[in-house]
Amino acid sequence: MTEFDFIRDHLAPLAGPEGLGLTDDAARLTPPAGHDLVLTKDTLVEGVHFPNGMYGADVAERLLRTNLSDLAAKGATPMGYMLSLAIPPLMNDVMMAAFAKGLAAVQDSFPPLKLYGGDTVRIAGPMVVTATLIGKVASGQMVTRSGASIDEDVWVSGHIGEGYMGLLHVLSKRIDPPPTGEALWRWEEAYLRPEPRLSIGGLLRKVASAAADVSDGLVADAGHIAEASGVGMTLRLPDIPFSNGTFIWANGQADRQAAKTKLITAGDDYEIVFTAPKSRRDLIALGASELGVALSRIGYTRKGNGITVLDYADDIIPIISKGYEHF
Repeated sequence: MTEFDFIRDHLAPLAGPEGLGLTDDAARLTPPAGHDLVLTKDTLVEGVHFPNGMYGADVAERLLRTNLSDLAAKGATPMGYMLSLAIPPLMNDVMMAAFAKGLAAVQDSFPPLKLYGGDTVRIAGPMVVTATLIGKVASGQMVTRSGASIDEDVWVSGHIGEGYMGLLHVLSKRIDPPPTGEALWRWEEAYLRPEPRLSIGGLLRKVASAAADVSDGLVADAGHIAEASGVGMTLRLPDIPFSNGTFIWANGQADRQAAKTKLITAGDDYEIVFTAPKSRRDLIALGASELGVALSRIGYTRKGNGITVLDYADDIIPIISKGYEHF
C-alpha cells in the first residue's frame, strides 16, 4: 500500500469539508462567530507511550481520546484534528487499516470531530503519531490553569488510578491480588480507551476557576494548576476517589499507603482536576447528578506554593515523584 493509497482508501473518508478531501496541501477552517479556537497537540511514541508492536485501532483511539481530554479541561467542544503518522517497517496494510478504523470509532463517538489533514511518512525506527486537536469555546470562556485563588475547593472527576492499573495489566498480565473480570475490563478500557470528560465542559465554564486534565498524575497536574495560579494546594488521600477494584488492589499490597500514593502519581487517568469557589458546591453537586458524572471534593487551595498530600490521620505524606516526567 502506498502513501496515497492509504490516504485515499482509509483517511479521506474520515475528512470533514475543512480537509478538502485530503487532496490539497492544507486545510481551510473558518472559526465560528463569537468563538475562540482552542488547540492542543500530543505525540505518542512506540515503547514510551504504548507497548512495542501495538499498531492498530487501540493506539489510534488512545491518541485522539487523550487529546480530547485536553479540550475537555478547557471547557471546549471538539471540531477536528490534524494527524501526523510515522509508520514503522512492521506496520503492515492490515494494521494501517485497523488504525484508521480506530480513528473512525472516535469520530463516531464524538461528533462533529473530523480529520482536517496531516502527513504520513515511513520511518526506520519506532512508530510516532501526533494529533493536533482543534476545538471551540465561546469567546473569553476557556478555562485555564491560572485562575485559581486562595481558599477554594479542589475537585476531580471520575476515579483515579485505573489507567495505571490498565497499563500494569497490559505489561505484566499478572496482578495480585487477582482482580474480578469487571475490574480488569474497567482498567483496560481506562488505559486503552479513556473517556474524555467533554460532558462536563458546560459545568466547568460555569463553576471552575482553573482546570487541567490528569495525564501526568493527579498530584503533578494539580501542581500545574497551583504553579500557574500562584497558590499552594492541599489534597486529602481519604477523599481521592478509587473504584472498588482499584481500592481492593491497593489494600491488598504490603504497603497500602505506598500503593495509593502510586495511584495518585502514576498518570494516564484523563480525568479533570479543577478548582472552584466554595460557593459553587451546590451547583457542582447538582451538575454532577444531572450529568451522571462523579465529582469529588479532594482538597483546597491555600497560601504558599506546591502540593501537600495528607493521609488518613492528616499527616503529610512524603511524595518523591509527583507524576510522569517527559524529560
